[in-house]
Amino acid sequence: NNQLVNTCWNQAWRLIQRSNQHLKGMENGRNNVTAQVFGRYKAEALVLRAWGYFHLMYMFGDVPFYKAPPTVDELLKAQRTPVATIVAELYKDLDEAAAAFDAASVQPVQEMGRVNKGVALGLKAKLALLIKDYRTAANATKTIIDGGQYNLNPSFPNLFLLAGQRANAGRELMFVQTYPTDVLDPQNWLTVITIPRQVTNSQSSHFPSQALVDRFEAIDGQRIDQSLVYNPAAPRENRDRRMRWTLAMQGDTI
Repeated sequence: NNQLVNTCWNQAWRLIQRSNQHLKGMENGRNNVTAQVFGRYKAEALVLRAWGYFHLMYMFGDVPFYKAPPTVDELLKAQRTPVATIVAELYKDLDEAAAAFDAASVQPVQEMGRVNKGVALGLKAKLALLIKDYRTAANATKTIIDGGQYNLNPSFPNLFLLAGQRANAGRELMFVQTYPTDVLDPQNWLTVITIPRQVTNSQSSHFPSQALVDRFEAIDGQRIDQSLVYNPAAPRENRDRRMRWTLAMQGDTI
């Protein structure tokens, strides 16, 4: 009976159902477009379906698995499918999608909100981490890195500003839904559970864990338990500069 949990569940299934309907229905128009265009649109639907399943599985574990729009009888007899079984099937889908994006010469970053090969491989890595398949995760991410299409934005704050997202310097943003300019308090269902309460009295109900704080490396690029420049007595100093844009630390003025 929790609205946020229900929203996450319903929206993920809506995305999966729309993807399945698209994949089934597009066969009717196969002869109306080139093989490259058909492959690209199919690839996008495969990635988005996997995106929906990824979020279902990391939140709920084993879930029903459909690769086509289910019948009423199938829904009434729904059974959970193990995460590992679903992930193995989605690996195939994402590999097919990556090859189709290559065949269609899709750009490293498409229009905002559209997926591509980098997103397909990145999602494959995230799925692999769900089942602790570290070799697959490493191979998928190394393929992205070796492609040389992505880098870091020279301005970390620009990753969180509409103008910076649209410019996307360095192509750090691989897949993004930008916030609208005409909505005062925009929310995204993928992150709605973790946003602070920043409305009315500006009170925050969410706070970073110490584990998150400790994961910001020292300025020399080493973990804080391995760095020679990190000082536990002064944890704000000599740290990854992104930490100060992310966390308010003891001694900061807000």
